[in-house]
Amino acid sequence: PDYKGEWTPQMILNPDYKGEWEPPQLPNPDYVEGSEAEVYRHKDLKFVGIDVWQVKSGSIFDNIVVTDSVEYAAKHAKRHWARHVDLEKQNHEAFRGNQERMEMQNRFEDVEQAADATKEEL
Repeated sequence: PDYKGEWTPQMILNPDYKGEWEPPQLPNPDYVEGSEAEVYRHKDLKFVGIDVWQVKSGSIFDNIVVTDSVEYAAKHAKRHWARHVDLEKQNHEAFRGNQERMEMQNRFEDVEQAADATKEEL
């Protein structure tokens, strides 16, 4: 058949249709007008939960700070994070170097085993 434009479903008349549905608004006697800004503010927050999905291992989470002050976060980073970042980078590079050496050694052993198997077949 010839193209007649984008397909749309046939509309069936519904005599009970009252318009687009909207959820009913129930009264809440405990609601205080203007309290929306304070609903997420917790002065006694002591714990942080983090759900992490990572593709590659090796991520480090340490010294987590929750604040609404950029200045405080910067001071905290300088006091806690900056002291350890160089050492953590050195340790990570040493680990990666060791890991690469072990991978090369395993590849070499695989090649040796394949060569030995080929010699036995001949």
